[in-house]
Amino acid sequence: TTLKASGSIEGTGDFTLDGKGTLAVADAATFFAFNGSTVLSGGTLSFTDVERGCKAFGATTQPVVFNGGTIKFAYKNADSQTYSFPIHVNEGTYSKFYAPSHGVFKSNVTGSGTLEMIIPYLRFNISGTLPEFKGRIVANGVPYTGTQTIFYHASQWNSPNVTFTLKGRAYMTAWTTNAVNVIGGLSGSVGTYLI
Repeated sequence: TTLKASGSIEGTGDFTLDGKGTLAVADAATFFAFNGSTVLSGGTLSFTDVERGCKAFGATTQPVVFNGGTIKFAYKNADSQTYSFPIHVNEGTYSKFYAPSHGVFKSNVTGSGTLEMIIPYLRFNISGTLPEFKGRIVANGVPYTGTQTIFYHASQWNSPNVTFTLKGRAYMTAWTTNAVNVIGGLSGSVGTYLI
């Protein structure tokens, strides 16, 4: 079931999405008019307008709390956005983040749960070092075109508390030559590579 939302949610406190359906937000610039966190306990929060979705979350100081739910940005070929909204991943939960295309992920991530990042484009840039995150990131390469997706750090990985799992057609690397990479752990399925 999909509910298309074009208005706004106002008031004090958090907004929690739960269940198995999809809440499709047409205009994220006006939708998030409350002053609390967005808690994703189930279902899918979907953005059809990628740019407005990224900017609306990026303007808030309240975290997007992943508690078993999903954020999905519509695929937009050759589009590049910056993701800077704060993220908290609750312990013992498995949540999903669908990137729309390539972009720069600058979000400060906290918590200790599992966040799967579904990457449809050739590359996805992690800019921060995730110093406060103590969970697992699953990089799932599902290329819309081509044969692989590159999950890379802009300089070098310095994430000693993060365990990474590669899935699908994900290739993990650092963009800098002779980078010294530090991560908490690594695993992967057949067809994934550390390069």
